[in-house]
Amino acid sequence: MYNFSNIRYAQPPVGDLRWAAPVPPTGRNPQVQTGNVEHICPQAVPAWTAIAQNFTLAYVQGLPFNFSAAEAALQADLESGHGPPVDPRTSEDCLFLDVFVPKAIFEKQLKAPVLVW
Repeated sequence: MYNFSNIRYAQPPVGDLRWAAPVPPTGRNPQVQTGNVEHICPQAVPAWTAIAQNFTLAYVQGLPFNFSAAEAALQADLESGHGPPVDPRTSEDCLFLDVFVPKAIFEKQLKAPVLVW
């Protein structure tokens, strides 16, 4: 599998470009094929994710889980202004593509369907 990452497909959606249709990029990114995941668009993470993760871990390990205590701890965190941690790669400058190509398709230069999600 070949991985072509960090291909800019639009200018950063900031300032006047926020909440507007994507605008074609200017210039060229010389580091397209680094394989790094450097840009993640802001995501909404439900506050209960931490409870779900802890419950799942306890369940898999066969340990008891105190939902009331977990819920109270979550409520205290939210009231103190703490929420789920934000991934440090999160940026509004996140309009990039990652393209994965099977080696056989790429090396033989075959035409193949493309899946976009």
